[in-house]
Amino acid sequence: MIKGTIFFVCFIALCVLLDARPNFSHLRSTYTLIPIHGFHELPRTSNEAFKQDYVKVGSCGDGSGFLGERFIRDLNDPDIILIYDVNGFISGLQNVVPSKLSRNEFINMELNPYYQMDNAINGHVTTAYFIDPDRICTDGRSQIEFDSQGTGYTLIFQKGLDLRQKKSFVEIPLIENEIQNSSNEWFEHGCWFNMGKHYAEFNHKRDQSCDMLFPGFITYHNSMLHGFAWMHYGKLNGSRYEHPHKFMLSHIVKKGPRCLYKGEKTLGISAMHIYFKSHKLMCQ
Repeated sequence: MIKGTIFFVCFIALCVLLDARPNFSHLRSTYTLIPIHGFHELPRTSNEAFKQDYVKVGSCGDGSGFLGERFIRDLNDPDIILIYDVNGFISGLQNVVPSKLSRNEFINMELNPYYQMDNAINGHVTTAYFIDPDRICTDGRSQIEFDSQGTGYTLIFQKGLDLRQKKSFVEIPLIENEIQNSSNEWFEHGCWFNMGKHYAEFNHKRDQSCDMLFPGFITYHNSMLHGFAWMHYGKLNGSRYEHPHKFMLSHIVKKGPRCLYKGEKTLGISAMHIYFKSHKLMCQ
């Protein structure tokens, strides 16, 4: 009887543990009001990227300051670079900002550590990793791991070019209450249908400066990490970018800083939502 009870308790604990693991079953980009015009599925293996005419722009050990085998969607329409490990499985994603837009009155990408210059595409990039960065250029993931984990199991942003330094990586909590309690860095903002609830470094103060903040949002749904979004000042031409207007921004960002709305009015905003799970969701 005791053995049976112990087995049952262990079984329940295992189920809870498995249920708590992230289930990144998708990788999609770009919110649109009309779903058929957005929510693009992205290739999760390098073989799929080749078949979809992605162009290789970087490799492990190339001295670029980035990890992985990197493939851009379109050199003539730069917006997304996908990152794969040495075995060809998805490991991360980058956003592309042309160098001509790297400096304005709201942000200087040469000073903001979340932006890094990428000479391969003559522009700045922002970088997110979906697996342990230490594995991307070493052993990579196996087919079994990819089949089990999907797109990945974590969300880590690169903050600087020195990959040897722990401070060059910012890991995001998988559970919403952990980001609420993690520090004073992340602040809760609004929810929008087919996006999720947003968290950002906007601290609800009108006089906050925009220049050194994380350029985007973290999104949660049902208290779990659902994806994230990049956000840049200026009208970027990449076809996968979103261009939210003031009405949408005012609902997503609660008590946003004046620089955000001035930036939207004078330069425009270019954003890109990335989804790890289904994009079909409602706000609670």
